[in-house]
Amino acid sequence: MDNISTSVIVPIWNGHEHLPVCLDALLAQAAPSLEIIAVDNGSTDGSAALVHERYPQVRLIENGRNLGFAGGCNVGLQAARGECLILVNQDVIVQAGWLEAMVKALSLPEVGIGGGKLLYPDGTIQHAGGTISYPLAHTDHYGRHEMDKGQWSVQREVDYVTGALMGLKRTLLDRVGLFDEGFFPAYYEEADLCTRARAHGFRILYAPDCVGIHHETTTTAKTGVVKNRWVERGRLRFVLKHYTTQQFYTDFLPAERTWLATAPDLALRQGLRMAYLDILLGLQDVPRTGVLSEETATEAVAEALIGLRGILTGFLPGASQVAPYPDRWIEPPWRVPSRSFIAKIPVLGLPIIHLFKVLHLVWRLPERLAAAQEILLCLDREVTENSIIQNESAYASPKKESRVGARVDASEET
Repeated sequence: MDNISTSVIVPIWNGHEHLPVCLDALLAQAAPSLEIIAVDNGSTDGSAALVHERYPQVRLIENGRNLGFAGGCNVGLQAARGECLILVNQDVIVQAGWLEAMVKALSLPEVGIGGGKLLYPDGTIQHAGGTISYPLAHTDHYGRHEMDKGQWSVQREVDYVTGALMGLKRTLLDRVGLFDEGFFPAYYEEADLCTRARAHGFRILYAPDCVGIHHETTTTAKTGVVKNRWVERGRLRFVLKHYTTQQFYTDFLPAERTWLATAPDLALRQGLRMAYLDILLGLQDVPRTGVLSEETATEAVAEALIGLRGILTGFLPGASQVAPYPDRWIEPPWRVPSRSFIAKIPVLGLPIIHLFKVLHLVWRLPERLAAAQEILLCLDREVTENSIIQNESAYASPKKESRVGARVDASEET
């Protein structure tokens, strides 16, 4: 470890409660030459001031706004001077020997990314390496909620590791690049980076002797519609980036349809509908890799996603029988087809081409506005339906209790 320069990056967002324990643990085990960088993502609870006042040995970078997990980490990774770069969440308490174990894992041949063992505060396992299922690309952690009895104490290669305690080689970032900030605000950015790393010949290693206690999810929603929206949006972006055309249409879509038709959780379905819409409206911002690498793929993928979202709309209890999307969606309204034009006067060719493109945009504007209005009407209907469902549930419970009470009283009288 003495011969390898190392930097630790702690991304921060409203972590005032957890930061002192996290930073104290890092500093207690750090060599004098270890660089520790805290990157504050626009906290509003005084986190940056706490670091500045109490930890002068920690290099503080203030972004001024929330760049998401990937964006905050990228700022720290670009500023760091070490060859070994280690990410530690603000709510992780590293344990004795963690640093030596991580650096040792990263020093092995062809290893580009290392991950530690994370435990919940009660001592059960949270993360012992990650797995990505195919074809739905759901992620999970080995050993989650198991008592730690040494069953996950063998170093091995895994699909991915969590960014809560992750080591990276600088040589990997030089070849593969930083985190994809499109996974905003969080979820699937680590799976994406690990998958890209493996495609470049790097190994992803789980290092069981690198241990941390993790309170988990102090920067994002823990459950419910919002978290499901972020998780599923990340999953869909991951699939579009890494699946081939054949994998997407032959394997993913049929499996996704089956899963959606049987998904029982209302919060999951609501989050999924939002995620599908997020991806649809931002489809042009997804990197042109995987299924989107073909020039004409965007429209076909959009149609497929619209179809998937339609399954969810129809599956909701009490959902309207009206078709969820208008026929005009067969041709997505954001598509502006290019038209070739050859001018007889070369000097005027380029300006005239641009003029025609501008005119075409103007001609399509009423259609785009009408489509946007129809989207808003669909969303408004869905919100109304969800409110009805929630209100019915709220009133159903007291009525059910009243009926049960009446039956109990009747039985006592007899």
